[in-house]
Amino acid sequence: MDLEKFNFIKEKYGHCASWAIWKEVGATPKSNMGDLNVLDPQQNPNLLSQLKPDVVFVGLNTSRNINDSPPFSNFHPTYSRAQDYKTRFALKDTELWGGYMTDIIKDHVGMNAQEVMNYLNANPNVEEKNIETFRKELKDLGMENPTIIAFGIDAHSVLTRNLNNEFNIFQVTHYSYQGLTKENFREEIKSLIERIETNSDSNSDSTFVDLINYIKEENIVYPMTWHEFYVYIKNNVPEDVVVPVPFILGASGASDNSKREQFIKQIEIANKYGLIHKVSSHIMNLSDDQLVRHESSDVDPETGNLTSNPEIFPYDEFERYCREEEVFSKSVEYVKQLRKLENKFVNSTEFLTALLYVFEESLYSKKQQKIHENKLKKIKSYSKKINEWHDLEEIPLTDNDDDFDHDDTFGRTDRGKVREMEVMKEYQKIIESEILIYKIYELYCSVKDDLNEGIFEFCDRVFTKLEEEW
Repeated sequence: MDLEKFNFIKEKYGHCASWAIWKEVGATPKSNMGDLNVLDPQQNPNLLSQLKPDVVFVGLNTSRNINDSPPFSNFHPTYSRAQDYKTRFALKDTELWGGYMTDIIKDHVGMNAQEVMNYLNANPNVEEKNIETFRKELKDLGMENPTIIAFGIDAHSVLTRNLNNEFNIFQVTHYSYQGLTKENFREEIKSLIERIETNSDSNSDSTFVDLINYIKEENIVYPMTWHEFYVYIKNNVPEDVVVPVPFILGASGASDNSKREQFIKQIEIANKYGLIHKVSSHIMNLSDDQLVRHESSDVDPETGNLTSNPEIFPYDEFERYCREEEVFSKSVEYVKQLRKLENKFVNSTEFLTALLYVFEESLYSKKQQKIHENKLKKIKSYSKKINEWHDLEEIPLTDNDDDFDHDDTFGRTDRGKVREMEVMKEYQKIIESEILIYKIYELYCSVKDDLNEGIFEFCDRVFTKLEEEW
Protein backbone atom coordinates (compact mmCIF):
# COMPACT_ATOMS: atom_id res chain seq x y z
CA MET A 1 0.00 0.00 0.00
CA ASP A 2 1.32 3.45 -0.87
CA LEU A 3 1.22 6.49 1.40
CA GLU A 4 -1.58 8.19 -0.52
CA LYS A 5 -3.92 5.20 -0.12
CA PHE A 6 -2.93 4.83 3.55
CA ASN A 7 -3.75 8.45 4.31
CA PHE A 8 -7.03 8.21 2.39
CA ILE A 9 -8.11 5.19 4.47
CA LYS A 10 -6.98 6.92 7.66
CA GLU A 11 -9.00 10.04 6.90
CA LYS A 12 -12.16 8.23 5.79
CA TYR A 13 -12.25 5.20 8.10
CA GLY A 14 -9.78 5.97 10.89
CA HIS A 15 -12.66 6.63 13.31
CA CYS A 16 -13.89 3.02 13.03
CA ALA A 17 -11.05 0.92 11.59
CA SER A 18 -7.41 0.09 12.16
CA TRP A 19 -4.65 -2.33 11.18
CA ALA A 20 -3.53 -5.58 12.83
CA ILE A 21 -0.19 -4.13 13.89
CA TRP A 22 0.69 -3.27 17.47
CA LYS A 23 3.74 -2.16 19.37
CA GLU A 24 5.83 -4.93 20.90
CA VAL A 25 4.58 -6.28 24.20
CA GLY A 26 6.27 -4.78 27.27
CA ALA A 27 6.32 -5.80 30.89
CA THR A 28 2.78 -7.19 30.83
CA PRO A 29 0.70 -8.93 28.12
CA LYS A 30 -1.54 -5.84 27.77
CA SER A 31 1.23 -3.24 27.71
CA ASN A 32 1.61 -0.86 24.73
CA MET A 33 -1.71 -1.92 23.17
CA GLY A 34 -2.83 1.70 22.74
CA ASP A 35 0.48 3.02 21.41
CA LEU A 36 -0.50 4.29 17.94
CA ASN A 37 2.97 5.51 16.95
CA VAL A 38 3.43 2.09 15.37
CA LEU A 39 0.69 3.07 12.86
CA ASP A 40 2.44 6.30 11.88
CA PRO A 41 4.62 5.91 8.74
CA GLN A 42 6.94 8.64 9.99
CA GLN A 43 7.45 6.87 13.33
CA ASN A 44 7.44 3.39 11.76
CA PRO A 45 9.15 3.49 8.32
CA ASN A 46 8.36 -0.20 7.69
CA LEU A 47 4.62 0.23 8.26
CA LEU A 48 3.39 0.45 4.67
CA SER A 49 5.25 -2.69 3.62
CA GLN A 50 3.62 -4.63 6.48
CA LEU A 51 0.01 -3.75 5.64
CA LYS A 52 -2.16 -6.46 4.08
CA PRO A 53 -5.44 -4.94 2.85
CA ASP A 54 -6.38 -8.29 1.27
CA VAL A 55 -6.97 -9.65 4.80
CA VAL A 56 -9.93 -8.04 6.56
CA PHE A 57 -10.81 -8.73 10.21
CA VAL A 58 -14.39 -7.79 11.08
CA GLY A 59 -15.97 -7.31 14.49
CA LEU A 60 -19.65 -6.72 15.13
CA ASN A 61 -19.50 -3.18 16.57
CA THR A 62 -17.44 -1.03 18.91
CA SER A 63 -17.94 -1.69 22.60
CA ARG A 64 -17.00 1.88 23.56
CA ASN A 65 -17.39 5.29 21.96
CA ILE A 66 -14.12 6.07 20.21
CA ASN A 67 -15.30 9.00 18.04
CA ASP A 68 -13.08 11.43 19.97
CA SER A 69 -10.10 9.08 19.95
CA PRO A 70 -7.17 9.37 17.50
CA PRO A 71 -7.50 7.61 14.12
CA PHE A 72 -6.93 3.83 14.16
CA SER A 73 -7.79 3.57 17.89
CA ASN A 74 -10.24 0.72 17.27
CA PHE A 75 -8.78 -2.66 18.34
CA HIS A 76 -5.96 -0.71 20.08
CA PRO A 77 -7.55 0.04 23.48
CA THR A 78 -5.96 1.78 26.43
CA TYR A 79 -8.33 0.57 29.16
CA SER A 80 -7.23 -2.36 31.33
CA ARG A 81 -10.26 -4.66 30.89
CA ALA A 82 -9.93 -4.89 27.10
CA GLN A 83 -9.08 -8.30 25.65
CA ASP A 84 -7.65 -7.18 22.27
CA TYR A 85 -4.16 -8.07 23.50
CA LYS A 86 -4.98 -11.72 22.70
CA THR A 87 -5.29 -10.78 19.03
CA ARG A 88 -1.81 -9.25 19.08
CA PHE A 89 -0.40 -12.40 20.64
CA ALA A 90 -2.27 -14.69 18.21
CA LEU A 91 -1.32 -12.82 15.01
CA LYS A 92 2.29 -11.92 15.79
CA ASP A 93 4.71 -13.31 13.14
CA THR A 94 1.90 -14.89 11.10
CA GLU A 95 0.73 -14.25 7.53
CA LEU A 96 -2.27 -12.34 8.90
CA TRP A 97 -0.26 -9.70 10.77
CA GLY A 98 -0.91 -6.35 9.08
CA GLY A 99 -4.47 -7.10 8.04
CA TYR A 100 -7.18 -4.44 7.96
CA MET A 101 -9.57 -4.29 10.94
CA THR A 102 -13.08 -2.85 11.07
CA ASP A 103 -16.60 -3.40 12.38
CA ILE A 104 -19.54 -4.41 10.22
CA ILE A 105 -21.96 -2.17 12.17
CA LYS A 106 -20.60 1.37 12.33
CA ASP A 107 -21.62 4.08 14.81
CA HIS A 108 -23.51 1.75 17.12
CA VAL A 109 -21.84 1.44 20.51
CA GLY A 110 -22.66 -1.42 22.84
CA MET A 111 -20.99 -4.18 24.82
CA ASN A 112 -23.89 -6.66 24.64
CA ALA A 113 -23.78 -8.44 21.28
CA GLN A 114 -27.28 -9.89 21.70
CA GLU A 115 -28.74 -6.41 22.15
CA VAL A 116 -27.01 -5.33 18.95
CA MET A 117 -28.40 -8.33 17.06
CA ASN A 118 -31.90 -7.65 18.41
CA TYR A 119 -31.56 -4.05 17.23
CA LEU A 120 -30.57 -5.22 13.73
CA ASN A 121 -33.48 -7.65 13.57
CA ALA A 122 -35.85 -4.84 14.48
CA ASN A 123 -34.19 -2.40 12.06
CA PRO A 124 -33.21 -4.31 8.89
CA ASN A 125 -32.54 -1.05 7.03
CA VAL A 126 -29.67 -0.34 9.44
CA GLU A 127 -28.02 -3.64 8.56
CA GLU A 128 -28.56 -3.06 4.85
CA LYS A 129 -27.01 0.41 5.06
CA ASN A 130 -23.97 -0.89 6.94
CA ILE A 131 -23.46 -3.72 4.45
CA GLU A 132 -23.33 -1.19 1.61
CA THR A 133 -20.88 0.90 3.63
CA PHE A 134 -18.72 -2.19 4.10
CA ARG A 135 -18.78 -2.92 0.36
CA LYS A 136 -17.60 0.64 -0.28
CA GLU A 137 -14.93 0.23 2.39
CA LEU A 138 -13.54 -2.86 0.63
CA LYS A 139 -13.61 -1.04 -2.70
CA ASP A 140 -11.72 1.90 -1.19
CA LEU A 141 -9.11 -0.55 0.07
CA GLY A 142 -8.66 -1.63 -3.54
CA MET A 143 -9.39 -5.27 -2.76
CA GLU A 144 -11.88 -7.08 -4.97
CA ASN A 145 -11.64 -10.51 -3.37
CA PRO A 146 -10.25 -10.18 0.17
CA THR A 147 -10.16 -12.87 2.81
CA ILE A 148 -12.70 -11.83 5.45
CA ILE A 149 -12.30 -13.09 9.02
CA ALA A 150 -15.17 -12.52 11.43
CA PHE A 151 -14.56 -12.17 15.18
CA GLY A 152 -17.33 -14.24 16.77
CA ILE A 153 -20.56 -15.85 15.68
CA ASP A 154 -22.61 -12.65 15.50
CA ALA A 155 -20.32 -10.76 13.13
CA HIS A 156 -20.05 -13.94 11.06
CA SER A 157 -23.84 -14.26 10.94
CA VAL A 158 -24.31 -10.70 9.63
CA LEU A 159 -21.58 -11.15 7.03
CA THR A 160 -22.66 -14.53 5.70
CA ARG A 161 -26.37 -13.75 5.40
CA ASN A 162 -25.49 -10.74 3.24
CA LEU A 163 -22.19 -11.48 1.50
CA ASN A 164 -21.64 -15.24 1.45
CA ASN A 165 -21.95 -15.46 -2.34
CA GLU A 166 -19.46 -12.64 -2.89
CA PHE A 167 -16.52 -13.33 -0.60
CA ASN A 168 -14.64 -16.03 1.27
CA ILE A 169 -15.73 -15.51 4.89
CA PHE A 170 -14.12 -17.31 7.83
CA GLN A 171 -14.90 -17.24 11.53
CA VAL A 172 -12.73 -17.33 14.65
CA THR A 173 -13.71 -17.12 18.28
CA HIS A 174 -14.16 -13.57 19.54
CA TYR A 175 -11.04 -12.58 21.45
CA SER A 176 -13.13 -11.41 24.44
CA TYR A 177 -14.86 -14.79 24.79
CA GLN A 178 -14.74 -15.83 28.43
CA GLY A 179 -12.23 -18.59 29.06
CA LEU A 180 -10.29 -18.08 25.80
CA THR A 181 -6.57 -17.84 26.54
CA LYS A 182 -4.17 -16.01 24.27
CA GLU A 183 -2.33 -19.29 23.66
CA ASN A 184 -5.53 -21.06 22.59
CA PHE A 185 -6.41 -18.14 20.33
CA ARG A 186 -3.01 -18.37 18.64
CA GLU A 187 -3.54 -22.07 17.93
CA GLU A 188 -6.94 -21.25 16.44
CA ILE A 189 -5.36 -18.61 14.18
CA LYS A 190 -2.75 -21.10 12.97
CA SER A 191 -5.52 -23.55 12.10
CA LEU A 192 -7.40 -20.76 10.32
CA ILE A 193 -4.37 -19.97 8.15
CA GLU A 194 -4.24 -23.58 6.99
CA ARG A 195 -7.95 -23.49 6.12
CA ILE A 196 -7.54 -20.25 4.19
CA GLU A 197 -4.66 -21.61 2.14
CA THR A 198 -6.48 -24.85 1.33
CA ASN A 199 -9.74 -23.10 0.48
CA SER A 200 -8.11 -20.41 -1.65
CA ASP A 201 -6.13 -22.81 -3.83
CA SER A 202 -8.90 -25.34 -4.38
CA ASN A 203 -11.77 -22.89 -4.84
CA SER A 204 -10.01 -20.57 -7.26
CA ASP A 205 -8.57 -23.39 -9.35
CA SER A 206 -11.84 -25.29 -9.59
CA THR A 207 -13.85 -22.15 -10.36
CA PHE A 208 -11.46 -21.22 -13.16
CA VAL A 209 -11.48 -24.73 -14.65
CA ASP A 210 -15.26 -24.99 -14.42
CA LEU A 211 -15.72 -21.66 -16.17
CA ILE A 212 -13.36 -22.50 -19.04
CA ASN A 213 -15.06 -25.88 -19.51
CA TYR A 214 -18.46 -24.19 -19.54
CA ILE A 215 -17.34 -21.74 -22.23
CA LYS A 216 -15.96 -24.49 -24.46
CA GLU A 217 -18.78 -26.98 -23.93
CA GLU A 218 -21.41 -24.34 -24.73
CA ASN A 219 -19.45 -23.01 -27.75
CA ILE A 220 -19.48 -19.55 -26.20
CA VAL A 221 -17.40 -16.95 -28.06
CA TYR A 222 -17.95 -13.93 -25.84
CA PRO A 223 -20.68 -12.23 -23.75
CA MET A 224 -22.75 -9.31 -25.00
CA THR A 225 -21.39 -7.48 -21.94
CA TRP A 226 -17.82 -7.96 -23.16
CA HIS A 227 -16.87 -4.29 -23.00
CA GLU A 228 -18.21 -3.90 -19.43
CA PHE A 229 -16.44 -7.16 -18.53
CA TYR A 230 -13.16 -5.75 -19.88
CA VAL A 231 -13.59 -2.45 -18.01
CA TYR A 232 -14.32 -4.30 -14.74
CA ILE A 233 -11.11 -6.35 -14.98
CA LYS A 234 -9.00 -3.37 -16.06
CA ASN A 235 -10.26 -1.28 -13.14
CA ASN A 236 -9.46 -4.00 -10.60
CA VAL A 237 -5.93 -5.07 -11.53
CA PRO A 238 -2.68 -3.06 -11.16
CA GLU A 239 -2.37 -0.22 -13.67
CA ASP A 240 0.69 -1.74 -15.35
CA VAL A 241 -1.15 -4.99 -16.20
CA VAL A 242 -2.11 -5.11 -19.87
CA VAL A 243 -5.64 -6.47 -20.25
CA PRO A 244 -6.40 -7.61 -23.84
CA VAL A 245 -9.09 -5.48 -25.45
CA PRO A 246 -12.35 -7.07 -26.68
CA PHE A 247 -12.56 -7.96 -30.36
CA ILE A 248 -15.81 -6.16 -31.02
CA LEU A 249 -16.92 -3.19 -33.09
CA GLY A 250 -13.86 -2.43 -35.26
CA ALA A 251 -12.52 -5.93 -34.61
CA SER A 252 -15.73 -7.70 -35.52
CA GLY A 253 -13.95 -9.33 -38.46
CA ALA A 254 -11.73 -11.40 -36.16
CA SER A 255 -12.45 -15.13 -36.14
CA ASP A 256 -14.64 -16.65 -33.44
CA ASN A 257 -11.64 -18.60 -32.22
CA SER A 258 -9.53 -15.44 -31.85
CA LYS A 259 -12.35 -13.69 -30.05
CA ARG A 260 -12.76 -16.55 -27.62
CA GLU A 261 -9.01 -16.79 -27.04
CA GLN A 262 -9.00 -13.07 -26.23
CA PHE A 263 -11.94 -13.57 -23.86
CA ILE A 264 -10.17 -16.47 -22.11
CA LYS A 265 -6.97 -14.40 -21.75
CA GLN A 266 -9.01 -11.86 -19.82
CA ILE A 267 -10.40 -14.61 -17.61
CA GLU A 268 -6.86 -15.86 -16.92
CA ILE A 269 -5.89 -12.37 -15.74
CA ALA A 270 -9.01 -12.24 -13.57
CA ASN A 271 -8.00 -15.55 -12.01
CA LYS A 272 -4.45 -14.35 -11.37
CA TYR A 273 -5.63 -11.25 -9.52
CA GLY A 274 -8.35 -12.84 -7.39
CA LEU A 275 -11.37 -11.82 -9.46
CA ILE A 276 -12.33 -15.27 -10.70
CA HIS A 277 -15.29 -15.82 -8.35
CA LYS A 278 -17.09 -12.65 -9.40
CA VAL A 279 -16.16 -13.13 -13.06
CA SER A 280 -17.46 -16.70 -13.04
CA SER A 281 -20.67 -15.69 -11.29
CA HIS A 282 -21.26 -12.98 -13.90
CA ILE A 283 -20.74 -15.26 -16.92
CA MET A 284 -22.61 -18.24 -15.49
CA ASN A 285 -25.67 -16.11 -14.72
CA LEU A 286 -25.99 -14.50 -18.16
CA SER A 287 -29.11 -15.49 -20.07
CA ASP A 288 -28.85 -17.20 -23.43
CA ASP A 289 -29.55 -14.02 -25.38
CA GLN A 290 -26.62 -12.32 -23.62
CA LEU A 291 -24.09 -14.86 -24.94
CA VAL A 292 -22.65 -14.98 -28.45
CA ARG A 293 -22.15 -18.58 -29.55
CA HIS A 294 -20.32 -20.07 -32.51
CA GLU A 295 -22.85 -20.59 -35.27
CA SER A 296 -21.15 -23.67 -36.68
CA SER A 297 -20.54 -27.01 -35.02
CA ASP A 298 -17.01 -27.09 -36.41
CA VAL A 299 -14.93 -27.75 -33.33
CA ASP A 300 -11.53 -29.40 -33.26
CA PRO A 301 -12.07 -32.58 -31.16
CA GLU A 302 -8.54 -32.44 -29.69
CA THR A 303 -8.09 -28.72 -28.92
CA GLY A 304 -11.67 -27.52 -28.64
CA ASN A 305 -10.81 -24.65 -30.99
CA LEU A 306 -13.50 -23.28 -33.29
CA THR A 307 -12.33 -24.09 -36.80
CA SER A 308 -14.56 -22.03 -39.11
CA ASN A 309 -14.86 -18.23 -39.58
CA PRO A 310 -11.33 -17.49 -40.83
CA GLU A 311 -9.31 -14.55 -39.52
CA ILE A 312 -9.72 -11.37 -41.54
CA PHE A 313 -8.87 -8.60 -39.07
CA PRO A 314 -5.41 -7.35 -37.94
CA TYR A 315 -6.23 -7.29 -34.23
CA ASP A 316 -2.75 -6.15 -33.13
CA GLU A 317 -3.53 -2.90 -34.89
CA PHE A 318 -6.88 -2.75 -33.16
CA GLU A 319 -5.25 -3.14 -29.73
CA ARG A 320 -2.91 -0.24 -30.57
CA TYR A 321 -5.90 1.84 -31.61
CA CYS A 322 -7.72 1.11 -28.33
CA ARG A 323 -4.66 2.03 -26.27
CA GLU A 324 -4.38 5.35 -28.09
CA GLU A 325 -8.07 6.08 -27.57
CA GLU A 326 -7.62 5.55 -23.85
CA VAL A 327 -4.55 7.79 -23.73
CA PHE A 328 -6.23 10.68 -25.57
CA SER A 329 -9.43 10.37 -23.52
CA LYS A 330 -7.41 10.65 -20.29
CA SER A 331 -5.43 13.59 -21.70
CA VAL A 332 -8.65 15.43 -22.53
CA GLU A 333 -9.90 14.91 -18.98
CA TYR A 334 -6.65 16.33 -17.59
CA VAL A 335 -6.91 19.35 -19.90
CA LYS A 336 -10.44 19.98 -18.65
CA GLN A 337 -9.19 19.85 -15.06
CA LEU A 338 -6.39 22.29 -15.93
CA ARG A 339 -8.92 24.72 -17.41
CA LYS A 340 -10.92 24.60 -14.20
CA LEU A 341 -7.70 25.56 -12.41
CA GLU A 342 -7.42 28.51 -14.83
CA ASN A 343 -4.17 27.25 -16.34
CA LYS A 344 -3.44 29.34 -19.46
CA PHE A 345 -1.18 26.75 -21.08
CA VAL A 346 -4.15 24.62 -22.16
CA ASN A 347 -6.04 27.28 -24.09
CA SER A 348 -4.51 26.28 -27.42
CA THR A 349 -2.56 23.55 -29.19
CA GLU A 350 0.42 25.88 -29.55
CA PHE A 351 0.68 26.65 -25.82
CA LEU A 352 0.38 23.02 -24.76
CA THR A 353 2.88 21.93 -27.43
CA ALA A 354 5.42 24.51 -26.22
CA LEU A 355 4.89 23.45 -22.61
CA LEU A 356 5.43 19.74 -23.32
CA TYR A 357 8.57 20.55 -25.31
CA VAL A 358 9.93 22.38 -22.24
CA PHE A 359 9.03 19.38 -20.08
CA GLU A 360 10.78 17.02 -22.46
CA GLU A 361 13.95 19.09 -22.63
CA SER A 362 14.43 20.17 -19.04
CA LEU A 363 11.70 19.81 -16.44
CA TYR A 364 10.35 16.30 -16.43
CA SER A 365 11.49 13.69 -13.93
CA LYS A 366 9.59 11.07 -11.98
CA LYS A 367 11.31 12.23 -8.81
CA GLN A 368 10.11 15.80 -9.31
CA GLN A 369 6.58 14.59 -9.88
CA LYS A 370 6.65 12.71 -6.55
CA ILE A 371 7.92 15.86 -4.83
CA HIS A 372 4.96 17.81 -6.20
CA GLU A 373 2.52 15.10 -5.13
CA ASN A 374 3.94 15.09 -1.59
CA LYS A 375 3.68 18.89 -1.45
CA LEU A 376 0.03 18.70 -2.44
CA LYS A 377 -0.72 16.15 0.30
CA LYS A 378 0.94 18.39 2.91
CA ILE A 379 -0.98 21.46 1.71
CA LYS A 380 -4.33 19.63 1.84
CA SER A 381 -3.54 18.22 5.27
CA TYR A 382 -2.58 21.63 6.67
CA SER A 383 -5.62 23.30 5.09
CA LYS A 384 -7.87 20.73 6.73
CA LYS A 385 -6.30 21.40 10.12
CA ILE A 386 -6.79 25.15 9.74
CA ASN A 387 -10.46 24.62 8.91
CA GLU A 388 -10.84 22.39 11.96
CA TRP A 389 -9.18 24.89 14.28
CA HIS A 390 -10.93 28.03 12.95
CA ASP A 391 -14.47 28.55 11.65
CA LEU A 392 -13.09 30.34 8.58
CA GLU A 393 -16.32 30.52 6.61
CA GLU A 394 -17.83 32.83 9.25
CA ILE A 395 -14.88 35.27 9.26
CA PRO A 396 -14.86 38.06 6.61
CA LEU A 397 -11.60 38.78 4.86
CA THR A 398 -10.95 42.55 5.21
CA ASP A 399 -8.09 44.96 5.71
CA ASN A 400 -10.18 47.42 7.74
CA ASP A 401 -9.50 46.83 11.43
CA ASP A 402 -12.29 49.28 12.32
CA ASP A 403 -14.72 46.54 11.33
CA PHE A 404 -13.70 44.47 14.34
CA ASP A 405 -13.39 44.69 18.08
CA HIS A 406 -9.78 45.65 18.80
CA ASP A 407 -9.83 43.54 21.95
CA ASP A 408 -10.82 40.44 19.96
CA THR A 409 -7.41 38.75 19.96
CA PHE A 410 -8.75 35.42 18.70
CA GLY A 411 -10.66 37.18 15.91
CA ARG A 412 -7.48 38.79 14.66
CA THR A 413 -5.75 35.41 14.69
CA ASP A 414 -8.59 33.85 12.70
CA ARG A 415 -8.53 36.63 10.10
CA GLY A 416 -4.85 35.97 9.66
CA LYS A 417 -5.66 32.32 9.04
CA VAL A 418 -8.22 33.33 6.42
CA ARG A 419 -5.53 35.17 4.50
CA GLU A 420 -3.18 32.23 4.96
CA MET A 421 -5.83 29.90 3.57
CA GLU A 422 -6.33 32.13 0.51
CA VAL A 423 -2.62 32.01 -0.23
CA MET A 424 -2.54 28.24 0.24
CA LYS A 425 -5.47 27.78 -2.14
CA GLU A 426 -3.59 29.63 -4.87
CA TYR A 427 -0.42 27.66 -4.20
CA GLN A 428 -2.43 24.43 -4.27
CA LYS A 429 -3.78 25.33 -7.72
CA ILE A 430 -0.23 25.79 -8.99
CA ILE A 431 0.90 22.41 -7.63
CA GLU A 432 -2.20 20.62 -8.93
CA SER A 433 -1.57 22.11 -12.38
CA GLU A 434 2.03 20.90 -12.34
CA ILE A 435 0.93 17.35 -11.45
CA LEU A 436 -1.68 17.29 -14.23
CA ILE A 437 0.88 18.46 -16.78
CA TYR A 438 3.24 15.72 -15.61
CA LYS A 439 0.46 13.19 -16.18
CA ILE A 440 -0.25 14.51 -19.68
CA TYR A 441 3.43 14.29 -20.55
CA GLU A 442 3.57 10.69 -19.31
CA LEU A 443 0.57 9.82 -21.49
CA TYR A 444 2.36 11.37 -24.46
CA CYS A 445 5.44 9.26 -23.73
CA SER A 446 3.31 6.09 -23.78
CA VAL A 447 2.29 6.67 -27.43
CA LYS A 448 5.03 8.86 -28.90
CA ASP A 449 6.64 5.97 -30.81
CA ASP A 450 3.43 5.68 -32.84
CA LEU A 451 3.23 9.41 -33.65
CA ASN A 452 4.88 10.72 -36.81
CA GLU A 453 5.04 14.33 -35.61
CA GLY A 454 5.67 13.75 -31.92
CA ILE A 455 4.41 16.32 -29.42
CA PHE A 456 2.70 18.52 -32.01
CA GLU A 457 0.61 15.62 -33.34
CA PHE A 458 -0.22 14.53 -29.79
CA CYS A 459 -1.43 18.00 -28.75
CA ASP A 460 -3.31 18.49 -32.01
CA ARG A 461 -5.22 15.24 -31.49
CA VAL A 462 -5.96 16.13 -27.85
CA PHE A 463 -7.52 19.45 -28.86
CA THR A 464 -9.38 17.89 -31.78
CA LYS A 465 -10.94 15.37 -29.40
CA LEU A 466 -11.65 18.14 -26.92
CA GLU A 467 -13.50 20.19 -29.56
CA GLU A 468 -15.53 17.11 -30.57
CA GLU A 469 -16.72 16.75 -26.98
CA TRP A 470 -17.62 20.43 -26.70
